[in-house]
Amino acid sequence: DEGIRLTTAELLKDQAAPRSVYKNFVGMLIRGQRYEEAERWARIATDEYPQDFDLWNALGVSLRRLARYDDALKALDNCQRIDPKNIAALVNRGNIYNDTKDGIRGVDIFKKLVRLHPSNAEYQRNLGRSYWHCGDLAKAEMRLALATKLRPEYLDAWLDLTAVAGESKNA
Repeated sequence: DEGIRLTTAELLKDQAAPRSVYKNFVGMLIRGQRYEEAERWARIATDEYPQDFDLWNALGVSLRRLARYDDALKALDNCQRIDPKNIAALVNRGNIYNDTKDGIRGVDIFKKLVRLHPSNAEYQRNLGRSYWHCGDLAKAEMRLALATKLRPEYLDAWLDLTAVAGESKNA
């Protein structure tokens, strides 16, 4: 908290700080779940450095955490315009689609990511969640089971797998 207070005070005096200061500060705010502050400083930072992928991505993450999904998607659009090959914005876009239970769009994104990184348990889990949101429980269960095999300690994947298996039994 003291570091955040001191950094805020310095940035209020002079907002023409190096981009690394903004990146670290906004990241610290996000890690501390101070999303309103993170959004504020990420907006200031993107005004100062409008071509910085990481700052736009941090803005998108902050807005997603505030459940301001349309604004988050706009920030992520800027990321993809700046660096179309960087998958971080694509992952965050997929997370938004899962948050909003837009399974069709989530499947499109996470299928691409799984093709690029088939052994990534997080992408497999998120693809499973997207299938779940589409109502395709068999595909959801298969992807979630794969996520637990890739990372046996992945508690969220196990919880999702258990929920989908329960829904499958009741269907």
